[in-house]
Amino acid sequence: MNPLPASAQTVIRGLLSAFTVLLAIYAGFIAFGEGGYLELRQMRAELAEIREINASLEQENNAVYHTVHRLKNDPVYIEHVIRTQLQMNAPGEMIFKFTD
Repeated sequence: MNPLPASAQTVIRGLLSAFTVLLAIYAGFIAFGEGGYLELRQMRAELAEIREINASLEQENNAVYHTVHRLKNDPVYIEHVIRTQLQMNAPGEMIFKFTD
């Protein structure tokens, strides 16, 4: 037994239908609208990529810092760089270059 008259049931169904449609539209805005869930996922992926690039640059920066520090303070390393990159020899040394 239903205590509500047929006209009241029709109004309630109409309101529920309207509420469902509005809820679906709101959910669409949340998912696909500006600043919505899809944009959030894209921004999180971009942030992860930027953090990865940043970590790589930090490692490169540390390597350059240590190289500069060694070039300023380590005479053995300076000699190594001079010999390998500038292909210079010490007094009394001879360098032999072989070709295939």
